[in-house]
Amino acid sequence: VNRRGLIASTARGERPGEGEFHGGPRCSHAGGACSRKSHATSLDLRASSQLLRQCHLPLLQREAPSPQCHNWVVASMLRGCAVLCCAVLVRGAAPAPPSAATLALVKARFTEQVTSRGTAAAAAQYAASLRQNGTWGDIDYADQTRGAWKTAAHMERVVALAQALPFAPPPQRSALLRATVSSLGNWLEHDYRNPNWWYAVIGIPVDLITVLLNIDAANATDALSHAQRQRALALMERSGFASSTKWTGANLADVMKSQIARGLIFGNATAVMSGFARVWAELYVSNWNDDNIQADGSFHQHSDEGVRGALLAGSYGAVFTNDMLGFVGLASGTPLAMSSQQAQVFSSLLLDGQRWMITPANQWDWSVIGRGNSGPGDHSVGAFGGHANFITEISLPARKAELSAFAACLNSSISSAQPPVSFLEGSARNGLTTLRLRGRWHPRLHAG
Repeated sequence: VNRRGLIASTARGERPGEGEFHGGPRCSHAGGACSRKSHATSLDLRASSQLLRQCHLPLLQREAPSPQCHNWVVASMLRGCAVLCCAVLVRGAAPAPPSAATLALVKARFTEQVTSRGTAAAAAQYAASLRQNGTWGDIDYADQTRGAWKTAAHMERVVALAQALPFAPPPQRSALLRATVSSLGNWLEHDYRNPNWWYAVIGIPVDLITVLLNIDAANATDALSHAQRQRALALMERSGFASSTKWTGANLADVMKSQIARGLIFGNATAVMSGFARVWAELYVSNWNDDNIQADGSFHQHSDEGVRGALLAGSYGAVFTNDMLGFVGLASGTPLAMSSQQAQVFSSLLLDGQRWMITPANQWDWSVIGRGNSGPGDHSVGAFGGHANFITEISLPARKAELSAFAACLNSSISSAQPPVSFLEGSARNGLTTLRLRGRWHPRLHAG
């Protein structure tokens, strides 16, 4: 019935109690007074708890259920079919994939978010120092450090090379393109790996988003062979829906970023549509011991069954907010945009949660960055990765003035900062997440 509670507790022989298992591990609306639509099945669950204990365990153990259980199972199946049929009649057929024009618009917006005019000088140096085999002599390709993985510097340089491509004049563009293709080809061929899951599932796929979108923006798509593009696709498929079922919150937003970008780059409209749908589904008011947005607008992560997550609004919550605002900017004004109910929940995170955890100096309060306190780094909000302007694109008339004022405040703070910054990036040092500021939509690294 839900991803943590009902089946597990029934298998342990526990009885769902008051306020439990209402669409999540536990509901704060105890005593059966819950009014949320998503919790409408609570009365049925409590009334059926005896039958669940009598019937569910035999079914799990593949034993023959009693006649009473058989009747209950059949009735439940029929009730479920009736609900599904009603939903189809009310809502109609499944939504059509986005049009070619919508995909082109979203891809152009995504490309704008990952381009940078500030990498030209570094890119020229990287191109000049690249060896014939597509590697750099000052990078340790055998490193296995779980935190600050030295080998990851290779893909950081590939990103810088690719970001310089769209803005480079023709004489320099050819040399930059050769260096980009050669260095990317080396990574695709060797598939360097690290014991920390984050690099393969989030870090490298997100780097590939920037590289491939910038290559396309430079009209150099054909510079990569079909085999190289397929290999890049395979590496990106380690993220997205392939791993979405096990992640929540900030991690989920990161992997779905790869899902959406992959659909845009490789022309898969269904992947784009399903990616946005999964992202927006993460905008809900969580139960007390679950990740994500809480009833008071705060953000929790690292929860477990029966254990409340930590208040991490300025670390995981910052990444979640940055990513979600990026998605708002991509989908605004298109059929892929979030619903009004999701906009209400997201606005609660921004206005009732995040807004109150930022100091007048535009820094995250130390109490909401968790293990980020244990290492060096700048804990600046950074106008939510340069995405503060997208706050005003959230369609929620009832809080429009508040959203506009919050965006203006963030932009005012960031414009007065020296030097200018645009993105909140996390980097791991000895397994401890720290925060610093860098280019847009760059991956944050953490030790899991």
